[in-house]
Amino acid sequence: ALADSLGVGRGSVREALKILDAFGIVEIIHGHGTYIATSANKKIFDPLIYSLIIANSDSNELIQLREMVEIGVITTVIDTATEQDIQRLQAVHDEYEALGQQGETDISALNACDLKFHRTLAAVTHNHLIENMYNFVIDIFAPTINATVGLERHRKIMSAIANRDKAAAVEAEQ
Repeated sequence: ALADSLGVGRGSVREALKILDAFGIVEIIHGHGTYIATSANKKIFDPLIYSLIIANSDSNELIQLREMVEIGVITTVIDTATEQDIQRLQAVHDEYEALGQQGETDISALNACDLKFHRTLAAVTHNHLIENMYNFVIDIFAPTINATVGLERHRKIMSAIANRDKAAAVEAEQ
């Protein structure tokens, strides 16, 4: 029907839909049909990640990007998070804190906890666009995360969020 309405061949429509699927704009569910994507898809960001990598972006530029996005995420959380959201984030932070206090030496466990904190931070914005963009930024930095030095910064971020203090949040990022 789509091919007829557009006056093109079925093969052209099939190829166009494959391209739209590759970009995460539609979802092809074999045996069921093709649907417009209902949420932002990671596939959309993959080409952007690749372009940042091959552009040889200065590391300071990437750090500034992360700080800018994180400040926005944290201030959004301060504005919109419910007490339940803050408790959820605190529980993830407490897990990270416990690992740090135990003298955990498994860097992969610490890094996983650090990433979980940031992904939870993104989720409690309750804004899918912000969540997807922040997760994209986190994906860029994930290979370079060293959670052994991040705990103090997380403490400051958690305190700023718990006290709904935007000035302290900005300071924690610097």
